[in-house]
Amino acid sequence: MRALLLTTDSALASEFRARQVFDTVDVCPAPDQASEAGINNCDVLVISDRLVPCTGLENIRAGAGPQARIFYMVSNYPDPAVQKQVQMLCLNLDIFLVPPGQTVNQIVDRVCRVVAPATETRSGNVVSLFGAQPRSGVTTLALSIARRLAAGGSKKIGVLGLNAWNPGDCYVAEYTGLYLDDLKNYLGNRLLTGDDLLENMSEISGFRYLAGNRDIKKRLYYSIDEIHYLIDTARDVFDLVILDAGAHFDNALAVQALNCADLRLLVTTQETSAYRNWKLAFDQVLQPLGCTGDSFSLILNRYIDRANYPDTRRLQDQYGIVVLQAVPDLGEIGTLAENSHTLLMDYNDREYSTALGRLVSSLAKLYGIFLPANNTVMPRARTGLLRRLFSCC
Repeated sequence: MRALLLTTDSALASEFRARQVFDTVDVCPAPDQASEAGINNCDVLVISDRLVPCTGLENIRAGAGPQARIFYMVSNYPDPAVQKQVQMLCLNLDIFLVPPGQTVNQIVDRVCRVVAPATETRSGNVVSLFGAQPRSGVTTLALSIARRLAAGGSKKIGVLGLNAWNPGDCYVAEYTGLYLDDLKNYLGNRLLTGDDLLENMSEISGFRYLAGNRDIKKRLYYSIDEIHYLIDTARDVFDLVILDAGAHFDNALAVQALNCADLRLLVTTQETSAYRNWKLAFDQVLQPLGCTGDSFSLILNRYIDRANYPDTRRLQDQYGIVVLQAVPDLGEIGTLAENSHTLLMDYNDREYSTALGRLVSSLAKLYGIFLPANNTVMPRARTGLLRRLFSCC
């Protein structure tokens, strides 16, 4: 099988050759030399939009012939109309679209999965949680899930804070680890080892946690390669990696949380603003990255089961995403937990514990994690402030 790359990226060519999927990998740095490079005699053609604009794709398809599998690597387009135009053009010409925000490894993985489906890819052990809007409860759910999964002691669980706008340390009473911004230089120079990562994460109730970014100036300066390297390092260390990706999708942290995850969980609420924010993010950022609604599962957080609130069926239809679990609202306890640096699961509300238990049980079965029989926390008597909070119940 022969591959021809219309690109100036030498690292991409090296990675294609290293995979040993192709008998020959040739590079053509200029589109006007494509005929001399044998475009009509290749099985796979990979093109960069930096060399070939979308208006030139029809000529490329005609030159390569109908038998060639063509992949078009696109950049970020600020105009959604242009994005749709490129997508439609590629569909009409039977060209595979490679979305932006990919590392070299991820681009080659995507091509190899199409041309050689039997090619071994790394087994998935990454779960990413995203918020439909800020303050949806992503961090507290990520930490609660990790704590429950770690209770059996059978697997090593790690949580990475990949929220560029919030370090996510307010639910931890004594955070002793470094923060994501502390590691940026190590990531940029690829100096972070698995042992380094473990040593600099905070150990909490049987799992490890790396809190997110605190440095406002660094929010948009993380690269996709740096974050991919961090996630890859964590995958080598932990049996399951949980990513707290926050609710801002237009940065390298969220993009790599999307690309690296084999399970994506969207955390939302019954608020109209949550859906509107999600719809904007999906249309303008996620869809151009190649995401579809069915690539997520929906968690309804702070769910209120009353007649004047949208129910699970209505929300599932609105988002176009299957609801995995509804986690009940605990009212004032949410603020109390944050101010006390504790998790909602510590207050042992029966309905909350049951909903969280179902969610964790599903994840444990999916990833082969043993859970002890008593992993579902039973409610305890409410005392003191909690009794006053619920005196009306």
